[in-house]
Amino acid sequence: YGGEQTLKNIAQPVRIYRWPDSDPVGTTVSVTQPSLPDKPSIVVLPFDNMSVDADQEYFADGVVEALTAALSRIRSFFVIARNSAFAYKGTHKNVQQIGSELGVAYLLEGSVQRAPGRLRITVQLIETGTGAHLWAEKYDGTEDDIFELQDRITEQVAGAIHPSIQKAEIERV
Repeated sequence: YGGEQTLKNIAQPVRIYRWPDSDPVGTTVSVTQPSLPDKPSIVVLPFDNMSVDADQEYFADGVVEALTAALSRIRSFFVIARNSAFAYKGTHKNVQQIGSELGVAYLLEGSVQRAPGRLRITVQLIETGTGAHLWAEKYDGTEDDIFELQDRITEQVAGAIHPSIQKAEIERV
């Protein structure tokens, strides 16, 4: 017990406690990073819009949301929520830092490109501990039915990365 302290904007004095390994003033604060869950953990980061078209941003966000939902249906994965992942939109942190901050072993990132009447989506799976690429693929389609293209990509990506992560987990063990 370190006594009571008067703090700004608080009417009553506040009791102060110190941990045995804290400094004499009691200002040492220990922040722990989230630990990795027992099952493979993954985050789908916001995709980069490689087009000058701002409307393309909505499509890129829709692909990320669909991928996050599809991966969360795979019971053997621990998937970080879309809202947590979107905090990294527009930032340029390295994969090891993101993995440490979110407590994930794998990261799925990608980009969306548009040409007249066509779309290209590139997706890559990265191991956050090493920064190694485990899998990558590109998907091409037309703008005729964007939802069909989005569904096809979501299905194929979820189906492709599941075995890639299982293989990486086996190798890690």
